[in-house]
Amino acid sequence: MDMKKLAAALCLTLAVLLGNISWVHASSDTRMTPLVEIINEFKSGPDTQEGCLHFLSLAGVRCGGFFGAMASLTSNEQLAKVSMNMAQVTAVTESFGTKTDLVSAFEAASEEVMRTKNRYRSIMISNNTLNGNYFKGSPLLDGDYSACKEMMPTMLDFVKRAGIPLIK
Repeated sequence: MDMKKLAAALCLTLAVLLGNISWVHASSDTRMTPLVEIINEFKSGPDTQEGCLHFLSLAGVRCGGFFGAMASLTSNEQLAKVSMNMAQVTAVTESFGTKTDLVSAFEAASEEVMRTKNRYRSIMISNNTLNGNYFKGSPLLDGDYSACKEMMPTMLDFVKRAGIPLIK
């Protein structure tokens, strides 16, 4: 399957998938825009390949950062690998959308995922202090976790279909 057809199929799949997610709305954390708001913006915007690639790139960074923060707080190697695979989602979409070589795109995506991981980690530590749990009890964390969990299989399938092996 060529990349244009792959991207189109992924956009259609995500549009259907995102229409079926029930969201936790509103966030008291002003440091990050809740992923649900970004998804709603994507869903209400023009249906273009460029818009879909931009959304996928951003979702890869956000979900990679989220799972990376969880991995760093729990020392979970599998979550760390998921985080790097989400960076690959961003790298593939960036290389496809901007014609950047995949190695450079992955390096840039990995750096952005690490910055995002550090932001989520700080939020998770504060949440643990307030709620006694790193991952639950915050509308931002609850909503972003639900969105990332729901989108992850589709995004990883996109990477595999692009011919990029997943980090195992």
